[in-house]
Amino acid sequence: MAEIWKERTRLPEFVLVSGVGWLIDFSIFSTLTSGGVAPFSANLISAGTAVLFVFAVCRRALFRNSPRPLHKAISLYVIYNIAAIAVASLFVQLLGRRITPELNQILAFVLSKGYGSSLAHVALAPIVAKVVVTPLTLYANFVAMNYINLCRLRLL
Repeated sequence: MAEIWKERTRLPEFVLVSGVGWLIDFSIFSTLTSGGVAPFSANLISAGTAVLFVFAVCRRALFRNSPRPLHKAISLYVIYNIAAIAVASLFVQLLGRRITPELNQILAFVLSKGYGSSLAHVALAPIVAKVVVTPLTLYANFVAMNYINLCRLRLL
């Protein structure tokens, strides 16, 4: 019974660590896209940096008693993330293109009311797309980390 409870508590802890990783990811992504880097490339760079952080912290804090050796876990995590980041980057790029320039202007106008005119030059479409894709990637990463570190598929 204690083992079941211990596994259930990993989700909130994983969400917390991933939240910090997402802040790293989002900060890098926003900076790069505001500087003119394409959303696909920006997401590859920002997400790659963030997932390394999340893996290191989760492996040490949440999965320290993992039955899978560290070198195998790292290999699986790298393989998973190459595919996952590429797919997520594609979704961010495609969704960002679906957000029209008019909607981008509306978002900038609404946000400028709270933050002044400092957001008028920011391309918000890719940022909104990244926010929309994030819950899907968070859940997929949780499932993958459980499989990689615990050697079994666990959906919750």
